[in-house]
Formats: sequence, C-alpha cells, structure tokens
Amino acid sequence: MIRIQFLLGGGAALLLLASGADAARVAPETAATGVVVTNPASKPVPTQDVDSPLRNVYLETKVTGTCSQNPCYVVFTALTAPVTLVRNVTCMYSQSSGGTVNDFYFVAGNAVITLPIFSLPPFSGGNTYYGSNLPTYMPMTSGTTPYIALDYTSTAPMNFECTLSGSTAN
Repeated sequence: MIRIQFLLGGGAALLLLASGADAARVAPETAATGVVVTNPASKPVPTQDVDSPLRNVYLETKVTGTCSQNPCYVVFTALTAPVTLVRNVTCMYSQSSGGTVNDFYFVAGNAVITLPIFSLPPFSGGNTYYGSNLPTYMPMTSGTTPYIALDYTSTAPMNFECTLSGSTAN
C-alpha cells in the first residue's frame, strides 16, 4: 500500500492508494436473513404523511373587468379540500385618473385581513396602476369562499386581477 500525505492550509489531507493484493480483496458475502419489523404500541412509528400540505399546491387567479358596484369584489371558487392554507395574496388593478382607493381586504369566512396598497406612476392614457402583495397565513376549511374587496371613491377600478397561493391538506 502506498501512502501519500499533503498539507493544505494548516490541515492535512490523506490519500491512500491500494496496490497489489489489497486492490483485489472483496468483502465477504453474507446470507440474507429474515427481518421482522413491528410497530409497538408504546412508541408507534408515525404513519400519517405530515409533509402532504407541502406537496399539494393551491393556486387560483381571478380577473374581473370594470366594477359596477362599490366595493368591487373578486370572488374565488369555494374550497373543496378539508384544509387550505393561503400563504400569499397578490393583486393588480388599474383606475382611471381621479379615482382613489380607500380600503383593500382579503376575506375568508369570518377572517378579514387588510391588504397593503402600492401605486405605480400613471402610464399613457392617464390610468394609475395599483398592486398589493402580502405573505399571509390564513387556514380555511372546505366550503369557504374567499374573496377580495376593494373600496374606492369616484372612478371604478378596471382590470382587477388577484391570485391566492398556498397549499392544501387532504
């Protein structure tokens, strides 16, 4: 057997090179034996898939045109999974000049979250573009119909689009 040692930055790296009979040596084979595994009642092995919510994605986008009522609503599909966890709410909408946004809410059952609003400078045509992006932690049960409500004054919003993203558990 040949032994080569290198010193690297105060540490040592060791390299062993096998030669001759050492290189030809094979690990002895062992006979397979039957193994019995039991799940004791005193310390059972978890059988539930605890990572499932991380693999079942929930993502829904809804778009509405010009609102004819105040507040303006974007209504999502009623949830069918036993539990849905919304982790992010994102919305974009535009409003012609002269209108203002008063309040912006995410509603799910009895829970209401006020969404932050940011605006972009007016583009050609005089429209002002607004948006909202909020990481959240909103668990909801089957049958809940989440929605976004936008309260405005003067001119109605146009091209109102929102996305909910998160995960579901079966």
